[in-house]
Amino acid sequence: MKKRIAIIATAVIIVATLVVGGTLAFFTDKGTATNVITMGDVHITLTEPAFAEATSSTYQIANVMPNQQITKDPTITNTGSHDAYIRCKIAVTGLPKDDAETEYSPTRELLSGLNIDGNKWVRAADGYYYYQSVLPKKPADDVSAVKLFDTVTIPEQWDNTLVVDKDGFKISITAEAIQAENFTPHTTNDGTKDIIDGWNYSTGSAIEPQSAPTIDNLN
Repeated sequence: MKKRIAIIATAVIIVATLVVGGTLAFFTDKGTATNVITMGDVHITLTEPAFAEATSSTYQIANVMPNQQITKDPTITNTGSHDAYIRCKIAVTGLPKDDAETEYSPTRELLSGLNIDGNKWVRAADGYYYYQSVLPKKPADDVSAVKLFDTVTIPEQWDNTLVVDKDGFKISITAEAIQAENFTPHTTNDGTKDIIDGWNYSTGSAIEPQSAPTIDNLN
C-alpha cells in the first residue's frame, strides 16, 4: 500500500504579556514552527530541522507504507532570557473519524507510533503533553532545546481500506511556554512521583496564552 502523507509544522505565534489590575500576568509564548513574531519576555521557537532537510523544506512525504518510520523532530528551543515550562499539543487531520461501535481510532493508532519519551513528557487530561522539567534560558554560548519526538511510525495495520483525505493527512504541533520564575505548575502524584499536568493560577483557573491565529506553512 502507498498513500500520500503531509506532515506539517505551522507558524510560531508569540504572545504578549498582559497588564491586569496594575500587575503583570505570567509571561507566555505559544507557537508552531516557522514565521516568528515576537512580543513579551518569554521566547521559544519550534522547528523541525531533520524533517525539513529530509523533505527539502516542503514538509511533505508521499507514497508511505505500513510500518514505515519517518523522521519528524519537533524541537522547542528557549531563545529568551527566562527559564520556562513547556507544553505541546498534537493535532491530526485528514484521517477517518473514530468508529464508536468498534472503538477503532486511526488517530490514536497513529499517535501511538510517535516515540515520545514518557519520562520527559506526560499527556494530561487537557490534551497537552507537559515537559516534566524546566527548559533553561538560552546560555551565552549554547542552545537550550528539547524534542517532543523524532520519529513517526506508520501503523502496520493500515491498508488500502483506510480512506484518508485526498490531500493526505497532517500532523500539526503547537508549543507553548510560560515563565518558570514565580510560577508553580499544577502537579498530580501518580503513586511514585509528582507529574506536571496543568498550568493554573492560584485560584485554580487555567492559564491560557493568548495568540494571533495559527498560520499554516503549506498552501
